[in-house]
Amino acid sequence: MSSTETGARRKAKASVEQTYRQTIIEVAQASDSAQTELLIGSHGWSSTQLNWMYPKGLNPVGKLQFYSQMFNAVEVDQTFYGLDCLEPYRSWLEVVPPHFRFSLKTPRVITHEKRLHNADAELNEFLAAARKFGDHLGPILVQLSPKFTVEYAEWLRVFLKKLPFGEMEFAIEVRDHFLWSEEVPYLMEKHPFIPVTTNLVSSPQRLRSSNGRAYIRWLGPRMDFEGPLKTPEQFYEESFAWSESIRDMQSDGALKSLSAFVDHEYFGPGVIGAARLRKLLDDPVQFPGALF
Repeated sequence: MSSTETGARRKAKASVEQTYRQTIIEVAQASDSAQTELLIGSHGWSSTQLNWMYPKGLNPVGKLQFYSQMFNAVEVDQTFYGLDCLEPYRSWLEVVPPHFRFSLKTPRVITHEKRLHNADAELNEFLAAARKFGDHLGPILVQLSPKFTVEYAEWLRVFLKKLPFGEMEFAIEVRDHFLWSEEVPYLMEKHPFIPVTTNLVSSPQRLRSSNGRAYIRWLGPRMDFEGPLKTPEQFYEESFAWSESIRDMQSDGALKSLSAFVDHEYFGPGVIGAARLRKLLDDPVQFPGALF
């Protein structure tokens, strides 16, 4: 590659990163504060898609410290693939503010490979790891596979009886429509879990909640409830629609706490979507000086 081509690539990358910086500043400026407890962030903090946001030379723990100055929660997607990623958890807890929360995703060996059935050993190991987070633990995400259909409802019933609801919060993501409509409302009456809403299966007008608690996930690749998100205008439009649904629940006194996380494939880096949502909910992001 010639020096001219290399220079052009560097300029293009710098332009994209500057656009990200400007976008996150624009979407996050707001005033006032929301009364609902809002835990809003992205999926992870060390993705390469976020490198533009961090000062050069930061290790993953340093990046978490920087991230936690702007956002008060993160969804730890890595735990879906195994628990080895939690080895440095003590370092994580040392660098985040007291109010910061980690929402851990239940390992796939439990949710996808064993489909919640005969997974006691794996579940106990995961819960033991989660307990180490103490007050920094947010709702634990249990994402069921789209193939977890109503025929497995009994396995879900048994699994829910094993969860320590008095000790931890759990958010259950159901993607099968029949399982949701036929079983989940009944199960929510028996168990105090949070129903998860995603843009993959729900519209803003169908925001799910239980006992004043909601958990929302915006997932990619660049999809909303009607199809691909092709323009920034569509992103702004849809995020506004979601915020209006949340505000309606707040106005009715029906929403006490909200956990919301944005994937890095939804519309660019997840922190942009998270900052946009916080602006719309009057809970603005406070930027570290290093970002400028």
